[in-house]
Amino acid sequence: MAAVAWGAVAVAGCGLGLGGLGEMPGDDAGEPDVGTRADVTVPGDDGGATEAGFDATAETASGGDAPAETSAVDSPAPPPVEAGCNGVMCNGACLGASDCAGCGGANLLCTADKTCTSDCTACAGNPIQCFACDVNRLNPIGTCQPDNPAAYCLDTNYAGAYTGGTLGYHCACTLSTDCPAETQVCIAVGGGPNPVFGCFTCGEQFTGTFSCKAGNGNDTCNQQKATCN
Repeated sequence: MAAVAWGAVAVAGCGLGLGGLGEMPGDDAGEPDVGTRADVTVPGDDGGATEAGFDATAETASGGDAPAETSAVDSPAPPPVEAGCNGVMCNGACLGASDCAGCGGANLLCTADKTCTSDCTACAGNPIQCFACDVNRLNPIGTCQPDNPAAYCLDTNYAGAYTGGTLGYHCACTLSTDCPAETQVCIAVGGGPNPVFGCFTCGEQFTGTFSCKAGNGNDTCNQQKATCN
């Protein structure tokens, strides 16, 4: 199926109350133009708390003194032994952070083993890629979540999904290829003549038949199965 023209998507009869999503900055309060966009009315979110910072510096164990010289050639110091990771594991190294935002291409956290991954299908019981953004719809934090329409992120309620606080917003986009997750679509949020767009994970309400980021925007969301193909 061809990629959706995002400025002219058609979902009949929208004007939807989705709790916990928050109004996109710059939304107009006017009535949506039914039939011309995927319009979603989003009530107010929690206030804008200061965005939390991330420490993506790899932990290193405190090394002891270098071994004493035993010959004319210095013996190499043994590698440090990590006593335990207090953050998340990124490509075999420990990050002093509670999320995987600083782990390059593996920026989804599988909480079962505190490991950063690029694909949630291997995360036991949590195969769905979910990303929440800050109040500015930026700086995504990704986690692997259950394939459950009553749970984040398939329940379309992102409140509390960002840094463990009260905030959580759909990330901003212009096209599906702007979204952080391969299984997300980009649809208009809010009414008025100048709607803004948000990244919704395939499987959330109203995501069916829209183009996913996967396949460079050429894959289509199957909402019932929460998959893109």
